[in-house]
Amino acid sequence: MFQRIAVVVDESLGALASTIFLAKTLGAELQTATVVEHSAPSVPST
Repeated sequence: MFQRIAVVVDESLGALASTIFLAKTLGAELQTATVVEHSAPSVPST
């Protein structure tokens, strides 16, 4: 059915684990990109 799956995950390990399981079940190649958001460091006011 599917030979290749590409997924972008936003800091969700559960979603990533589900995607890996799906790819293994389907015997598909998996490519992932994980987005990790960091807030800008705070600058002390003077």
